[in-house]
Amino acid sequence: MKDYLHRICMVVMFLLLPAWGFSQEVVISIDSIDKLYVTDAEAALRHIGTLRSHCEASGWKSCSQVHLEAVESLIYLRKGDHHNAQKHAYAALAAPRDDDKTWRLIAYQSLCESFYATGNYALQGKYAMMMSLEADQPTFSALAHIYEAQALGHTDNPRRALAKADSALFIMEQSHPETENEQFNALLLYYFSLDTKIQICREAGMPEEAYDYAMQFLDRLAQEERQGGNGMDVNGFKTERLNNYLRLANICLDLGKDGNMWFEKGMVLYRELVHSVDVTCEVADYLFNTRRYDDYERIVVPALENCVKERPTKFAMHMLWQWVHILAVNGRRDEAFGWTMKGMEMGDRLAGYADRNAGTDFLMAYESELKNIAIEAQQAELEANRLRLVIIASLAFLIAAGLVLTLVLWRRQKHNIDFLYRQMEENRQKERRAEEQMFSVTRSSVVPDGKDKEDEADVALLAKLQAFLKENDRFRDSDLTMEQIARQLAVRQKKLNASLQVLKGTTLVGYVRDMRLEYACALLRDCPDMKVETVAMQAGYSTPRQFMRIFKDKYNLTPSEYRNASRQRK
Repeated sequence: MKDYLHRICMVVMFLLLPAWGFSQEVVISIDSIDKLYVTDAEAALRHIGTLRSHCEASGWKSCSQVHLEAVESLIYLRKGDHHNAQKHAYAALAAPRDDDKTWRLIAYQSLCESFYATGNYALQGKYAMMMSLEADQPTFSALAHIYEAQALGHTDNPRRALAKADSALFIMEQSHPETENEQFNALLLYYFSLDTKIQICREAGMPEEAYDYAMQFLDRLAQEERQGGNGMDVNGFKTERLNNYLRLANICLDLGKDGNMWFEKGMVLYRELVHSVDVTCEVADYLFNTRRYDDYERIVVPALENCVKERPTKFAMHMLWQWVHILAVNGRRDEAFGWTMKGMEMGDRLAGYADRNAGTDFLMAYESELKNIAIEAQQAELEANRLRLVIIASLAFLIAAGLVLTLVLWRRQKHNIDFLYRQMEENRQKERRAEEQMFSVTRSSVVPDGKDKEDEADVALLAKLQAFLKENDRFRDSDLTMEQIARQLAVRQKKLNASLQVLKGTTLVGYVRDMRLEYACALLRDCPDMKVETVAMQAGYSTPRQFMRIFKDKYNLTPSEYRNASRQRK
């Protein structure tokens, strides 16, 4: 997606350079910056520093401040430094206006690209609308509509997003491009619009339509290549095919089909071309979903290590989460712990200046993962202590010192149980507070700036689900099925699972399980004489054995241990 931005910006820059009327020295400097920023960002920044000093000394008489700030924003955007990219874009918008709006529009463009890369779709939509209002050229007007479509694609209105992408195509068609540069821009915008449509359909759970758009994309590429490229070189066509092959592989998985043919075609080009982090993320998704973990480590992890050092984007965070999961599944606990710490650090960098909401969500996810690892370590130690306790108790009659050692281990085991109980209660209280805060924000009449509309719809759906399950204690019905719940709420089970995954990090089955376990915990605390078998039946479980297994998996304690710890705490 960044390729479209860089290509369009370069064409616009080369067309506009002669019209600025600067002194010869400044024109050469501006020209060198415009040519360098795609190939050598560091050298372009050095030119920017020299030019800025000259312009400030002359009172900006020889150069446009809007132009300089907009170009500097693009340079930082290419480096992946979204903090400085946004800062200089804002500076360009705050600078004195020129008669030509081009560089203000490029500043809006830089903001939209930066917010998309960091997952802040609310701000992307805001500046896309501002860009659309000021656009006086078909290229920028079409771009603004595509950015609006990207932002709308993360709401519950994918059809409106697709319509916005179609309107971008209509704008370019009505402009009747005649020159070679205009036709090249129109072609890039056509590809950009199709790319956006595919992404919207995938995120909205419409894989059939995404597949159709991807095939349409490949057909158009083949047609343009036969006609001579219309300004695009061979590598440009290869890059577009690479993106579409990998997308088709993942879309086939969504459709329940084998996408290996498309994936292998994409990997041939992947090894040949220089690719961006979002392309690597497509490779990572396919390898992760097909459980090819060895290939994931060989292909994706080296690129992920560079992303951790340089570019804290939503794509890097997504791949890092997948890698931590792979390490945890394979029992590589120490490595999982190390990558979790890297994820927390990168999430903090992302939250610090680019997208506070998304960055904080990722940070909380990794923090939770870290706590789970710590609890698992405590559980392993608890199991080891239990084994030692049994062995030493059998030898207590023979060795007098065994009694002392047994007592010590018993006290240690008791401390561990108490620790797990306190951790469990703290986590449950945090979850309740987070849920109450989530609902209170949603009920507020003033929605905070930057709040994602999709999150509001997910919270509303969660509230509706919670009310349905709590009505007449439906969650305690052991015959209640997930299909019945989805049908009563008039929503697809897949959508319900997706909303719960975003807000609670669990599925519908897990959410109902947590409500039953919460009720069971209350019975264990408040009814000390009630048998565990009775508690299991009251909480909605068909057998006590099933209840005890689920309770132990969730809290790392048996129901009896939890009840005893609760008594001691009282």
